[in-house]
Order: sequence, then C-alpha cells, then structure tokens
Amino acid sequence: MKNNFIGCFFILFTLSNALFASPPKKLIQIKFPSGIANVILAYRDSAFNEKLIAFSNPAKKDTVISQTLELAAGQVLTHSAYVNSGLIKQSFILPENDTLRLEIGTDWKLKLIAGIRFFIEDTMNLYYEFPGQPASNKMFLDKGTGLSLTKSIFQNNQSAIEKSYSSGVLNPNEQAILLSIAKADYYFRLVSWALKNQTVDEISGEMEGLVKDKDQIQLVRSTGAAQLFGGYVMYMIRRDHLNSKDTRKVVKAILDLGWKKNISFGYIRHILSDLQAQSPAVLAQCYKDLSEYLDGDFPLELAALRKKILPVLQNMDKVMLIAPDGKRLSFKQLLDKNKNKYLLIDFWASWCVPCREEAPLFEKAKADLAGQNMVLVSISTDEDDKVNDWKKALKADGLLKATNHYKLIKPKDNPLFKSFGLPSIPRYILINSKGEFINPDFPRPSDTEFKKALSQIIASSN
Repeated sequence: MKNNFIGCFFILFTLSNALFASPPKKLIQIKFPSGIANVILAYRDSAFNEKLIAFSNPAKKDTVISQTLELAAGQVLTHSAYVNSGLIKQSFILPENDTLRLEIGTDWKLKLIAGIRFFIEDTMNLYYEFPGQPASNKMFLDKGTGLSLTKSIFQNNQSAIEKSYSSGVLNPNEQAILLSIAKADYYFRLVSWALKNQTVDEISGEMEGLVKDKDQIQLVRSTGAAQLFGGYVMYMIRRDHLNSKDTRKVVKAILDLGWKKNISFGYIRHILSDLQAQSPAVLAQCYKDLSEYLDGDFPLELAALRKKILPVLQNMDKVMLIAPDGKRLSFKQLLDKNKNKYLLIDFWASWCVPCREEAPLFEKAKADLAGQNMVLVSISTDEDDKVNDWKKALKADGLLKATNHYKLIKPKDNPLFKSFGLPSIPRYILINSKGEFINPDFPRPSDTEFKKALSQIIASSN
C-alpha cells in the first residue's frame, strides 16, 4: 500500500522549479553485463527539478552506454532498482572531473570504475508495503521498531563517514556533503515514520535537532533534502493542527521555517497551484508574504505566479454601487472609469467609529493624490435599509459632496463582500489597473506605513 503522504512529496518537488545557474556538463558511462536492459539514475537539474536518466540496453548484451548531462560537482546522483521485492538505493557525490565510469554488477548494484565516490547504500524501501519485502522494511514500517531502527541506521552511517574521514579516504568537503545527505535521510525517515504511524509527538525532540541542522542539510542539492522539506511541512501541519486547505496559514508557516528559498518557493508554488477554494483576499495576502520573503529573487517565477494567484474577479458587472445622489453603477463601470489606474478602496460603515475616525485622513490623501495614477474610493457596506444612516454619516462628517463615495447594493449577497470578509472594517484594499486585488489589507491612513506604501506604488507606476 502506498503511503499517500510520502508519495506526494515526489510530486510536489518534481513541480518545483526555482532558478539556478546551469552547471557544467559531465559524461556518464555505464558498463552493462549481458542480461540487463535498463538502468535508471536520478538527479536534480539546475532548476531543482528531479530528472530521471534512462540508460537503455535493449539487446541485453555486454556494452557501454554513455550520456552527457549538465551536472555540478557536489551534486548527488541516485541509482534505484527493485530486486527480489527489495529496493537497492545508492547515492554518490559527483566529483570535479568531467567523466564518471560505472559498472553494473550481477547484483544490479553500480560499482565504481573511475571518477566517483560512493555514499553508504540504502536498501530500505520506505514507500510501499507488499508481500516478500525485506525484513528491515517491515521493521521500519512497524510502530514499535521503526524509530529505533531509524536512529541506528543514522548512527551507523555517521560512524562510517567519520571513520572514512579520519583515515583520509574523504576530504573535509566530501565529509560535509556526506553528513548533509545522511542527516537529510535520517530526518526524512523520522517524519515518514511519524506520519505513517500518526505519532508526531514522539519525534519532537529529534525535530529540534533538524532546526539546528537545516543549514548543513541544505549544503547539497539532493533529492533527500527536497523530500525532507516536504515531509517536514506535513509533520508541521500535523503537529500544529493546521488545516492543510488553509493556504494562508500554511504558506506563512512554511516561510517561518526559514529554509532556503529555492526549496520553500517550489513547495509554495505547488500549494498555490490549487486555487479552487481560495478567496482573492487569501491569495493576494499569500503573494504579498511571498514577495517580501523572496525580496527580489526569482522575478520571472514570481511574475508567473502572480498571474495565477491574483485573479480578476468575475461578474464585477453584477456588483452594483449607488452614489449619494442616487445614481447607480456597477463595480466594473467603476474600474472602467478609472482604467489604467490603481484603486485604493476604503470599505467602511456609518456605525463603525474607527472607520469614521480614519475618513478625514483618507479624504486628505484623495486630495493629495489628485492627478496621480492612483484613485481613492470610499465604499460603504451599510445594509440597503440603512441608506439614510449612510447619508447622515457623510453629512455629519462633511463628506456628502465629496467625490468617489458609494454604497454597496445588497452587500452581503455579492462576491465582493464575500471574498474579502468585509464585516471586518475599516478595510483598505488595493486594486491594480487590471482589476487584480494585489493587497487585501492595505495600511490604514493613520498608520505610518500608509504614505510610504502609496509613494512606492506611485513611483513604480510612473
């Protein structure tokens, strides 16, 4: 039976595509014995996507198969094969030289000819349960023995690496790389076991070690590190009892983890790719958080993501507004009236004291920005039977004849109200010239950030 949580990690990070400089090319040669038709290797490309490399020998004869690939020194290449219902998995570090020569043994394992250093072999299958699987795999999947087995594997790997380093087999850089892979493998086993057995509390102490080791783990652009990050996010969701459909909270939690941007950005992109149940307000806030986190990194990726998570609301021609003089117009007409301009909308109500306290500052900003590429609009969320209360409030505040004042018609029944949870007011929402809601929680006029944010927008639009 597949473990659904673990299986999804491969999908998530196959979709991940942060930006990296292209590494140099390396020649890989594999010597096939007769009887073996295919070998599959895996690595991460320059955009951190997992790539599968197929070396095919359809005639099943003694031969050498070669391929030239873009691979960096320090990159990790992985060989996996199922033999007698067990999984052979070997990981090895790519060296500085340009040619790697490997040979397939009769046991299907790859053997070094030249140009590579092997990492400790991993013969444990974490992802499937089936008849005839290795006893070690059954022990790992078992709730009683899995945790102790995971710890012993890591201790053995760590001891072997340190022994090889002490004896001069490994140099300091290779030691650091191998420890990075070993720790990624260890913590991934921990979270995999805990998620399968629903015992996340039992590994809380070990996970504190992960927080300390995360920088070392991310030294190597390895499949294990990417899988670990996905596993750790699932562990965190379980640990903190987050609703995985609550995009805003999950994205914020991922950013708070402080992992390298290329890994976390890829995972977040996958989360935001399913937009069916997300409101524009939630997605816009996610984009705002992400923009601040990336701080200028991955501009092309961010621009592509922005188009997906900042949708233009549909049916805006059905969202109706009324002006104090009784004239009606649709929200679409309001957008068309201010085409190619930013709109900052103040959602308020006559009964909201903080809203009315902010109103004079908002009106002053309207006057200050006259002639700029920014229009400030005030929209009341008063119910339709409170039109007189709305007008009385405008008159009392000296705004009855002020420009750009409207009231939503049937506020609770239209998508604009529902999307942004407008009962929480005062609320200031920024809309760009395409009708995209790009900031669902703009600073209040009394906030010191208000003028600064306006100035930045105007400067960027000129």
